[in-house]
Amino acid sequence: MTTADILLITTLLALAVIGLGLLITGAALTLRATADSNSDTNGPWRTPDRQWHIERLIYRHHRISGGLIILASLFFLWQFVIGGILFNDLPHDGWQLAAWLLLAGNLINLFIGLVILVRPSRLKHIEATANRWMSLDAAGLSRFLARYPRIRGLMILLTAIIVLTGTLLVMGELLKK
Repeated sequence: MTTADILLITTLLALAVIGLGLLITGAALTLRATADSNSDTNGPWRTPDRQWHIERLIYRHHRISGGLIILASLFFLWQFVIGGILFNDLPHDGWQLAAWLLLAGNLINLFIGLVILVRPSRLKHIEATANRWMSLDAAGLSRFLARYPRIRGLMILLTAIIVLTGTLLVMGELLKK
């Protein structure tokens, strides 16, 4: 395992734990927002909580957007095949799984690009299902955590322990080699 692999794994682990922590504690872990009753928990989330509508632009220019998606997908597939990312050359099963997922995702992107290019109306039902509104308002969770500060502290402590344990395990594997 190289230093770059360890750095990548540690970064991904830290991001996963931060994401899990944000999922659990909501706005309490973001940019100086605390989970007490005096803070505005919806403040940091106003911009991402806004609805964005780009469907009209994509459907109006479906040949251009479909062509760009197809070109991007073909470029990644070309890099995948010609660029030397072969399944038998990968050092670890985790990298092989990542390569398979990357290949599958790009094939799906190629299919979506073809549908947008030829018949974009076929995606409207899928789009309507996928565009369900998900509010990021964390006021209820913030009130709960404000009433139980020990639980909030326990979540932060567990997050730190998980990151530390993962980092130590990866570093231990590096020192063995």
